[in-house]
Amino acid sequence: MQLEGVRLAAPPGADPADGAPSVTVQAQRARWDLKAGEGHFEGEVRVQRGPLALRCDRLSLQVDAAGVITAVQGEGQVRLQRGEASAQADRVLLDPAAGLLTLTGQPVLTEGAHRLSGRSIRFWVDADRIECEDCRVVVDGGWGEARAPQP
Repeated sequence: MQLEGVRLAAPPGADPADGAPSVTVQAQRARWDLKAGEGHFEGEVRVQRGPLALRCDRLSLQVDAAGVITAVQGEGQVRLQRGEASAQADRVLLDPAAGLLTLTGQPVLTEGAHRLSGRSIRFWVDADRIECEDCRVVVDGGWGEARAPQP
C-alpha cells in the first residue's frame, strides 16, 4: 500500500502553495477510517518528505478534509535519516503545523562521530534547532570543533 501526494500542515503564516515537499508513505498493510480522517500503517513503514526519510514498524496519521496531514505518530524501531545525520528511537511524534519531531524511548541523534542522546529529543524539521531532555553529548574532535548533530 502506498499513499502519495498528501501534504504536511503548513506552519502558521506559511503559504501552503510554497512548493513544500509532498509526503509519501509506504507500508505492507494500511487501514483507513475515512470518516475520522485516520490512517494506520504497519509493517516496514517508510515515509519520505524531501530529504527526510522515516522508517518504523507502525505509523498512525490524521488527515483533514483537504488532505493535509495534521498529526503523525510512529512506533517500533524508529529510524530517521537526513543527509549524513540519522536518529533512532522507540517512538516519534510529529506536529506538522510546527514542523516539530519529538523522539522518545532511548533516542539517539548521530552525525558523523558526534552523538546526542537523552530522555527525549525534539527538533524542528525545517530549522536548525534541537532540544534535548536529560541530555548527553559526545563530540568527536574535542573542544575545537564542537557542534551538535543536525537532524
